[in-house]
Amino acid sequence: MDEVKKTKKQWLVPLIIVCSIGVLIHIFYWLFFVYGAVSAFVPIHITNINKYLKTDGQMSSFCIFPDEIEDSYIVNKYFYNSYGIVDGQEIMLDVTFTQEDFDKEIERLENERLQWKNSSKVKDVVSDKECLLFYYPTYVSIFNDRLNYEYACVDEENNRIVYVFLSGMSHYKVSIPDEFLPKEYKEKYKLYYEFEYDSEDLYPYHYSVETSGYDKWIY
Repeated sequence: MDEVKKTKKQWLVPLIIVCSIGVLIHIFYWLFFVYGAVSAFVPIHITNINKYLKTDGQMSSFCIFPDEIEDSYIVNKYFYNSYGIVDGQEIMLDVTFTQEDFDKEIERLENERLQWKNSSKVKDVVSDKECLLFYYPTYVSIFNDRLNYEYACVDEENNRIVYVFLSGMSHYKVSIPDEFLPKEYKEKYKLYYEFEYDSEDLYPYHYSVETSGYDKWIY
């Protein structure tokens, strides 16, 4: 019997060590490769438009955002804030266009296809032109998908478009003005952080290219 116990101890300790190493490797991978080594722990604030969309660790291809900032674009505001894995990340680009550029950008958004980073799946960008979920007519590539949002709010009267990306962004940290957030965003996220909501219940609508379960939209 003593020999059996001794044998069990001999293989149990190495097994625990191997499992512990596996867990540490998994944590290391998510923190340093998915979220980014720095942004996982240290807040990052970027307002320099020359660093436009040069961010790591995002689960998006940013198809809603313009690929480049043309010389004719008037950038009213740009920022990228990351508060680590607890309080989330946000990007906002506020642009006023010439009439010609505005018409071209609306045409692009109307015909844009969504392909998530590292995914072969493709879907159309959808819209909320009746302002059911937003305060402006809005084109949407991600909505309420595991706390992720990506969209463009259109202020047609001023030839202005505000592009937004939110990822797990807590209600008490978000810097984006309320008029460019989904309706009741802060109120809903306050309840979420108080465990009154599950993430999928924040809104009755969802949209994402990644999972077929998140494609209930306003059609």
